[in-house]
Amino acid sequence: MNPKNIMKRLTLLCMMSACVACGPSQASLKALESQISQERSQIRGLRSAQKGIKAYHQHLKTGEGQSLMISKAALEASIRSMLPYTYKGKELDKKYLRGQISFVKVEGFELFPGNKARYWVHFDGRKIRAQNVPAIAKGTVNSLKKAVKAGRMLIEVVGSIDRKTQKLKLKSTPIAAQFKRENTSSNQSRFLDAARRKIFRKSKKIPLPAGLKNNTTVLTTPNHLVFIKNN
Repeated sequence: MNPKNIMKRLTLLCMMSACVACGPSQASLKALESQISQERSQIRGLRSAQKGIKAYHQHLKTGEGQSLMISKAALEASIRSMLPYTYKGKELDKKYLRGQISFVKVEGFELFPGNKARYWVHFDGRKIRAQNVPAIAKGTVNSLKKAVKAGRMLIEVVGSIDRKTQKLKLKSTPIAAQFKRENTSSNQSRFLDAARRKIFRKSKKIPLPAGLKNNTTVLTTPNHLVFIKNN
């Protein structure tokens, strides 16, 4: 083959390889899709919040329609009443961990625009134990076991009205974790992933009072969760 043709082909291959290397990876595409989905969800939440704020202002001006206001303190007290909540260690690692972890304390409860609330929940995992751990996994499992003995997890709750059932729908999602020991990103990811899959995978649905079951808007202010029945 002509040396010039060989060089042309090699140059073309190099250019093609460079183009492939510059293109987005599958992981980056998934991250981009997730970011777009989150931004769309935020836009929908902002539109819903704007609608709710308008209805709230109208209600304050005219006094028309029915409303229900639940204070931030009452909401936090409601969460505290459900504690301690305990789940099994095998839900964190079904192969190697046994015992139990308990959620024992709530702090830092705050309300945000877009029908959102966030709070920290402290956990006690001193009863967690490891078993049948192969030598190759001992480092990872022991690190996680030490981590979950004590720490806290940040929970975000998003509220909405389920139009079909006319119930308040609450979706809770763990978004951050902090450990007193072995506070590594790997342990945080494993703990959060297990909590999302096993503990917070389902939304809670709470019936609305009879007078607020139709055409109701829900919104959050800095100090209240507000339900307004639109006329």
